[in-house]
Formats: sequence, structure tokens, C-alpha cells
Amino acid sequence: MIRKEWVMKKWLGFIANILILLFLSAGCLVTKGRYLREVSNKDELIQQKAKEIEELEKVFKEEREKGEKKENLLKENITKLEKERDALTQEVSDKEKTIQDKSKEIEDINKMWSSEKKDWLAEKGNLNKEIVDLKREGEELKKRIKAKDEIIKGKLEEIANLKEENNRLREDLEKTNRDLEILKIEKDEAFMKLMEENRRIKEEFQDYVKKAEIEIKEEKGRLIISFIDRILFDSGSSEIKKEAHPALEKVAEIIKNYPNREVLIEGHTDNVPIHTKFFPSNWELSTSRATQVLRYLQWKYDISPRRLSAAGYGEYRPVDTNDTKEGRRRNRRVEIILLPERFERKIER
Repeated sequence: MIRKEWVMKKWLGFIANILILLFLSAGCLVTKGRYLREVSNKDELIQQKAKEIEELEKVFKEEREKGEKKENLLKENITKLEKERDALTQEVSDKEKTIQDKSKEIEDINKMWSSEKKDWLAEKGNLNKEIVDLKREGEELKKRIKAKDEIIKGKLEEIANLKEENNRLREDLEKTNRDLEILKIEKDEAFMKLMEENRRIKEEFQDYVKKAEIEIKEEKGRLIISFIDRILFDSGSSEIKKEAHPALEKVAEIIKNYPNREVLIEGHTDNVPIHTKFFPSNWELSTSRATQVLRYLQWKYDISPRRLSAAGYGEYRPVDTNDTKEGRRRNRRVEIILLPERFERKIER
């Protein structure tokens, strides 16, 4: 293409030179010979230039053919490049669309992430708070565990002491059991002895029983000697009658013969009311009669007061009905009770 332009420019310059020469030839006053010579020279020059032109045309033709070939090749390349450009343009368009789609996805993801980030940050704050709370609770638990360990240590020491005490108590219990076995044997022996004592005492009072002056009975090992009031006292009085002295002397003899047995003296009345200067009620009468018998036994027969006790129950512990004369007679009584030996004291010792 460049070669073609160069040939064209050279050809146009040549024609311009010819025109100038013709113009100059026509405008000058020269001689014909000179003119002819010049024309001859010009013809030669023209022929020479024609040859050059012919050569140039040949070269131009060759160059033009080459140019056409190059042009066709360039056109093919351009077409190919245009196709590639169109393909690239389409690809770029597709890529741009993909980029737009991806950008939208990224934007949606960013929005979603922003929301999730906000929730995550809130959750993170809550988790941090929970962590702080858990650490605090952990410290408190450590303190409590330490305190519990101290308590456990104390309890273990206490258990050790209790075990030691338990061993000591077991030894004491074994000793106590042995003692109880001995006491049981002794109690059985003492019970048999008590039964025998009560039997002998009852035999000694059979004469008084036959005379209906006393009643005698056993109750849970206790021997109860019940004096009807007319034997010991006049009606409404707490002064012991002389007729009762032999029977009381017999009682004192029995009490002295069994020094390990305590004696309880109880006064009882019927439900007939009494109201005197000395006895406002049956309480005072029954109590006074019991204490009079107690004092008589103590002073007259020198029985230890540690073995004696007295109580008055008025009409509130009858042994029979108060609706009949015979029942009221039996309820007016003084009971001298010989208690069995107290094995509880032995057990305590």
C-alpha cells in the first residue's frame, strides 16, 4: 500500500514537470532550431520518461497485486479479528452480566452477613456476658467447694472421732450387755425371792384376814396390805386407835425383816363429804390418816424415813362402788404397800 502511494506521487510529479516545460516553451521567444532541438530533447526525455512510467506501471502493477493480496489477507485478518472481537464482546457482555449477577449476590451476601454480623455481635456479647457470669459462678463454686472440703475434712475428723467413740461405746455396750445378763439372772432370782417373800408375809397375816380386819393382795410384785378404816380410826378422825397397835406392830416387824423394800402408805375415803375444823374435805382426811400411820411406824419402831412415803387420794381411787354400804366400807381404807426392790437402781449403778 505504501509502495503504491509512492509510485503515484512520483508519476504526478513527472506530469507536472512536463506541463511546466511546455508552458515555458510556449511563452519564450526562441528560435525554431533551438525549439526543435529542445522538442527533440523533450521527445527523448518523454520516451525516457515513458519507459520509466512503463517500468513504474509494471512495478506499480506488481506492487498493486501484492497490495491487493496483502489487502485481502488483511481483510481476512480483519474479518477474523472482527469475529474474535464480536466473540470477545459477547464474552465481555456475558462476563459483565455475570459480574452484575455476582455483584448482586455479593450485595445480598453483604446484607445478609451484615444482619448476621449484627446478630452474631449481639450473640457474642451475650456469650461474653455468660462467660463472665460462668467465671464468677466458677469462682463462687470454687469457694463453696473449698468450704465444703473444709466441712468434709471436719466431718471426716468427726467420723474418726465418732468411730473411736463408737468403738468405746461398743465395748461399753458389750460390758453392759454382760452386766444386763447378770442382772437378768439376778432379777429372775430376785423375782422368785420376792414371790417367796410375799407368800410368807401373806401367811403371817392370815389371822387378820380371817378376822376381816385387813385385806391382802399382790399387784405387779407389790404386796398391798389394806386396813379397813374402823380398825385404825374412829369415824372422821385420824388418830390411831389402840386396838390397831398389834396389827401395826406386825407390819413394822415385816418391814424390818425386809430392809431392801420401800413402803408406800396411802389414805382413801368414800364419797361422803366431810367438812370439819381439821378436815375441810376428804383430801385432808385421807392424807392425814396416811401420814399418821407413817409417823407411828417411824417413831414407834424406828423405821428409816428414807424407806417411807405417804399419799392421800380422798374418794378418787375407790376399789368398790360408793352406792352401797358395803362398797363404801371397803373404799374407806389405809393401804400399806411393800414395794419390790428397785432393780433400776442396780442397772443405773
